[in-house]
Amino acid sequence: MRIRLKLFYTALFMSHICYGQHQERQVLLYNIGLGGLTSGIGSIINTPKGQNWKKNFVRSFWQGCAGGVLHYTGKKTVFLINKNQSLSMAWAAKLQHAAGSSITESAAANRPFLQNWNINVGPVRIDYSFGNRKLNLRFLASSVYTCIAGFSLGTLDAKSSLMTGVLVFKTDKLISGDYAGGTYGTGIVYYNDSGKFHTIAHEYIHSLQYSEYVTFNTWLNPLTSKVGSNKLKNVFQNHIYLDLPYLNLFYWLEGQYSYYYYYRNFYELEAERFATNSYVPVH
Repeated sequence: MRIRLKLFYTALFMSHICYGQHQERQVLLYNIGLGGLTSGIGSIINTPKGQNWKKNFVRSFWQGCAGGVLHYTGKKTVFLINKNQSLSMAWAAKLQHAAGSSITESAAANRPFLQNWNINVGPVRIDYSFGNRKLNLRFLASSVYTCIAGFSLGTLDAKSSLMTGVLVFKTDKLISGDYAGGTYGTGIVYYNDSGKFHTIAHEYIHSLQYSEYVTFNTWLNPLTSKVGSNKLKNVFQNHIYLDLPYLNLFYWLEGQYSYYYYYRNFYELEAERFATNSYVPVH
C-alpha cells in the first residue's frame, strides 16, 4: 500500500513538472512570437514605397524576436519580488523589459538596430536616440487613468513607486470585494496584507504586458503622419505620449472567468506564472 502511495505521489509530482515545463515553453514562445510578429508586420506597414518590404520583414522579425527574449527574461526576473519578499529586483526586471520594447518598437518602425531606447518611469516616457543624441521626456496619457483609479481606491505608495518605476497605490480593502490587486494603465493597486509581494509581482507583470503592446503605436505611423496640424503633432512628439490601451482589447478577447477558471485567460496565466515561477492550474 505504501509503495502504491509513493508511486501515486511521484506520478502526480512528475505530471506537475511536465505541465510546468509546457507552460514555460508556452510563455517563452508567446513572448518571442509576439515580438517577432509585431515588429515584422510593423516594418511592412512602415516600409516606404520602392523599398523591399520582404527584406525589411525578415530583418525586423528576427530583431523583434530578440526583443521578445528580453521581454521574457524581464518578466522571469519578477518572481524574485515574491520569492525574496522584496522589491529590490523590480528595476532589473523593468530595465530588461524596456530594452526588449525598445528593440521591438525600433524594428517595427524600421529604425536602425540598437539606436533608439525608451523606458517608462512612473508617469513619464523617456526616449533617447544615439543617432541625434536627443533625450525626450513625455507624459504618459494612461497615467491620468492610473491616478484616477489609484487615488479612488487607495493612497500612493511612494516608496514602492520609486523601487518599481511604476505608480503604485495601496489599499486596506479588497478591490471590488474580491481582488487583492489591479492594474490600471501601467500603474498598479495592491491590497496591503501579508501576501502583498505576490500581488505586486502579479500586477507588475500586467504593467509590463501593457507596455509591450504599445508597439502597435508604430503601426499607426503612416496615418499619424498625415493627420492633424503641426501644433498637434508637436504636442504628441514632444510633450504627451499616447500609450493606447491595446492590451485591454486582447485581454477582453481572451475572456474573463470566475475564480475557479480564472487562469484560462492567458494574460492572467502569464502573470501568475511569472509571479510564482511555478505551475499554474488551469481548469
